[in-house]
Amino acid sequence: MTSTRPRLSVVMAVWNAEKHLAEAIDSVLGQTMGDFEFIIVDDNSSDSTADILAGYAARDVRVVILRNDENLGPYPSANRALEAAKAPLIARMDGDDICEPDRFEKQLAFLDANPDHLLVGCSYISIDEDGHEQFVRRNPMDWRVAGWFTRFRMPMVHPGFCFRAQLPDGTPVRYDTSLRYSRDYELAGRLAKAGKIALLPDILVRYRMHSSNISMSAPGEQDAFARAVAWSQVSQHYPEPLHADLAQFLDVSYRQQEPTVELVRPAVRGLKAALAHDFGSWHKAPAWAKRRTAGILSEAFLRGGGPRAAKLALHMALEAPEMIAPFAMRFLELRGVVEQRPAP
Repeated sequence: MTSTRPRLSVVMAVWNAEKHLAEAIDSVLGQTMGDFEFIIVDDNSSDSTADILAGYAARDVRVVILRNDENLGPYPSANRALEAAKAPLIARMDGDDICEPDRFEKQLAFLDANPDHLLVGCSYISIDEDGHEQFVRRNPMDWRVAGWFTRFRMPMVHPGFCFRAQLPDGTPVRYDTSLRYSRDYELAGRLAKAGKIALLPDILVRYRMHSSNISMSAPGEQDAFARAVAWSQVSQHYPEPLHADLAQFLDVSYRQQEPTVELVRPAVRGLKAALAHDFGSWHKAPAWAKRRTAGILSEAFLRGGGPRAAKLALHMALEAPEMIAPFAMRFLELRGVVEQRPAP
């Protein structure tokens, strides 16, 4: 049995999720930390989702089912669950992903030990439609790294979010429904501005990638909205003289422009100027910031490999030779050869 006010509210919004729903719910109900309510919003499903949910609600008092009278979409549905949530902490979950058994225990322990943090994410294993492992993404970030990185990129997978139900000023946390996509990224950025966020090294989620994911079914639209979220943060944080160069970097990073030799120079110039703004100069920037800068620059320009990427890599080396060593270290970090750890 849960207490009157549980420690955690787990929020899930589902629509026609019958294929993987039971596995997702079982992974939540089987957690080592059991003091939670599990609020699931059925977004007017037409398959057997409603029957599956009713069965779980009948067997476990922690499961609370809400059903929309019409299909509202995932984020308005998530906001409906957030409005019903009683706990001071929220964990997000999707109907096709899987939690590792100790996910909530580890994330709540972190937030209990770090009261100035508003959001903590986790590392993950990518799985395919049938649950087969595709790759492991272990990308830990403390608050310094995550706060900086979030200006440019989404730092963590959404079903790994665990956050406080209220901002420091008491405002309830909700998703911005004015955006069609990338509302999870917008929320991560908003929480990073209002407090601190972090990403654990622990693999606590199995994240399913399949044709129904937004990132797979509508990549162009999602990239455009994510670019808009990043630009909102970049343009507010950095002074106007940096905007033109950083805008071109974001265009390449979010596939609004194809990477070309001509765009390497403004991207390098913009990112180096961003580090100078944040830390005084490239040379004064901490090692982690140099590694991350080299990493996001390379991800933007070298995706896909091939002869064009080789030509772009040569131009990047000529334009920014000081980034070669940080990029090599970042490459080794991402492959687990060296431990990812920010400089003290």
